Amino acid sequence: MKFVRFILGMLLVSLLGAEDFSYKFDLSATRLYVKEPLVLKLNIEQTDKSKVLLFRFDLKKSDAYEFHRIDMRSYGAHHAARLEYTYLVYPLRAGRIDLEFDLTKMVTTDESVAYSFSGDRDNVRDLHKDEYPISLPPLGLDVQAIPEGTDLVGDFSLSYDIPAKKFGSYEPIPIKVTLEGNGYPPLLEKLYPESKEYRVFEGEREEKMLRSVKGTANTVIYPLALSAEKSFTLPPLTLNVFDPKRGKSYTLTIGKHSFEIEKPDIATLVDSRDDPKPLESDSGYWGTIFSYLIVFAAGYLSAVAMANRLPKRIIPQSAEDETERRISETKDPKKLLALLMATDRVRYKDEIEKLEKKLFK
Repeated sequence: MKFVRFILGMLLVSLLGAEDFSYKFDLSATRLYVKEPLVLKLNIEQTDKSKVLLFRFDLKKSDAYEFHRIDMRSYGAHHAARLEYTYLVYPLRAGRIDLEFDLTKMVTTDESVAYSFSGDRDNVRDLHKDEYPISLPPLGLDVQAIPEGTDLVGDFSLSYDIPAKKFGSYEPIPIKVTLEGNGYPPLLEKLYPESKEYRVFEGEREEKMLRSVKGTANTVIYPLALSAEKSFTLPPLTLNVFDPKRGKSYTLTIGKHSFEIEKPDIATLVDSRDDPKPLESDSGYWGTIFSYLIVFAAGYLSAVAMANRLPKRIIPQSAEDETERRISETKDPKKLLALLMATDRVRYKDEIEKLEKKLFK
């Protein structure tokens, strides 16, 4: 008997909640591919005109799907609220997926609404309301897997820009790769792998995304720079793409490109001009000083003067000293990078990394 009363009580609460408002979900599809866009709409309409009702709605976060609210429209007054929520949803794994929701109904009065807006613009008062979480049943999706090895999902085009094919040793080789189209955002971690023949430097990618009920329109630009000691060939780049609308796969490709690298003459990497100029002695100034001092101590200062006029002993520099001198006198970052790498990659590892970051950022 107690169980029957409990069930009747629960049904009564549900009916009272149902009398306040009605809701309706609308899905663009229930069977779709992984990362295929789904448009979800929720319409809420107040049915009990005697109350002031407010609503707060969102999807629950999940690893199984990604969602973005693209629109929310409100119609009617406090006693006749009508709301329309629109979301763009991307399922992220194959199989059965349940979309789950958070809905809160808020009940207040006309007096509370008037009071909350009675303050000035900078002193809006809190709205007193009673909040009731509403349990909505999940919506199930049947998600199909995409082909293994797929890089992108959607309808995309690929373009690139390589301004030249001839560069100096370790000179940055700029490359710009652009992906455009409608689909799941084409955000790739890496386009070209590292190689023993060249180094790859990746700049900050530019992302432009416009979400709507038609999906996501994307323009993503990948700025890259390559650096190499000698001539090399950049291998082809192939991206595997799946178009869920057609249910077919296709490829986007950048062919291989060969680059001619000219090695610089190490001797030319050092500045031949002394800047600033070396210090020179002023013979007139020192002559005056010597003449003045000779009056007081002719004998001693004569010996000092003779010693100063003797040619100084020139100490020959070692090869290591000469290298350090060249490095310290090289002002151009590109020339300095080439000189350090040609001299000793291991010893000047930290300096090389700093120069690379500066040149290839």
